[in-house]
This record gives sequence, C-alpha cells and structure tokens, in this order.
Amino acid sequence: MLVGDILKVRAVCATLNTAQIAVNVRHYRVSGIAGTGVTQQAITDAINTAWAPLYKPLLAANAQYRGIGVQKIFPVPPTAETINASLNGVGTAAGDMLPTQTCGLLQLRTTFAGPYYRGRVYLPFPAEGDSDANGAPTAGYVVNALALATQMKLTFAVTVGANQNTMIPIIWHRATLAYSDITVINGIFRWATQRRRGTFGQTNTVPF
Repeated sequence: MLVGDILKVRAVCATLNTAQIAVNVRHYRVSGIAGTGVTQQAITDAINTAWAPLYKPLLAANAQYRGIGVQKIFPVPPTAETINASLNGVGTAAGDMLPTQTCGLLQLRTTFAGPYYRGRVYLPFPAEGDSDANGAPTAGYVVNALALATQMKLTFAVTVGANQNTMIPIIWHRATLAYSDITVINGIFRWATQRRRGTFGQTNTVPF
C-alpha cells in the first residue's frame, strides 16, 4: 500500500440463520510507509485481529461476527477485496437478540461542522441483557461499544518485518473524492434502528 491510498474496510456480522446481515463500513488513508509497505492482505489480517474480540461482546449469542474485508478504492483502479474470516464466531452478550433492526450507535466527528463531515456506525444485533429497564443500553454495553470506538479512532500501524503502513481513519467523500480525518468517535447512549436489518427487510447474502 502506498501513501495516499484510500482503503474501504467492511466488518460483517450476521444473524445465525443469516436472514439478516450487518455491514459496518469504515475508511482509512495510508499516511505513512516504511520499507516497501505491507500488503493489503496483511492490513486485512491486522484489522480482523484487532476488531473481532471487540465486536463479539456487542453481539447476542444468536448472531455472529463473520470477518473483515478490505479494498483499495482510490486512486483507481480499485483492487479486489481481501478477506479474513478466521476469527468468525458467535456473540458473547447475555440474552436473546433484540429485534434485528435495533442497533448501538457511534458518531464520527471531524474538525468541521455539518452533516457532510460527520458519520455513523450502526452496531448490530445487541442482546436483551444489554438493554436496561428503561429501554436504554446498559453501562456494560456502553463500555464495550466505546472500546470498539477507541480502536476505530486509532491511527493504525501494520508492521511486517521491516515494512510498515500507517493508516488514519477518515470520512470518505465519494462524490468529490476527498476525505476528512476523524478526530472523535462518540458513543450515543440510546438504541438506534436500521430498518433494512428488520425482519421485514430483504433477506441478505452473507459476502463471506
């Protein structure tokens, strides 16, 4: 990977019957290189290792973390997606799954104002045990969500021997082929919804 490359990262989760899936998409820009840099597969493997143990506590036991896909989307031509599903597994949160459209929510912020410079991550398939008596996320869920938020906000370095790539999380502006660096990821301590993940939503095909 070269300095200036823009990477699209997909974290994929699914219900155990795979009727509904959730795809959280994040973007990174390669900001630094040492040696010859690392491969796209090495980056995929490193993100999967970092994110898998943080996603599983957010998922009900009848949902599963499936894996990570990474694709260089800019400059063109885009690369084929590389995949790592080696750490796939069921969620570890207590209780049955809440309605599938129910989501935790992370809010992405940059140094600029306005919706163009903000983003959201809808965390999939929480469990009943993570919803309190007032219908809000429990303190334990919030801690787990913020652990993932902290990881997603980090400047991420992947090193293989003498080679390294450093990547900064961004909001990618697809229409203008521009980016804004993310400075803050906040947890929103209310349940959100993604209607497309509901039981009336279209049945999805798990990509990997």
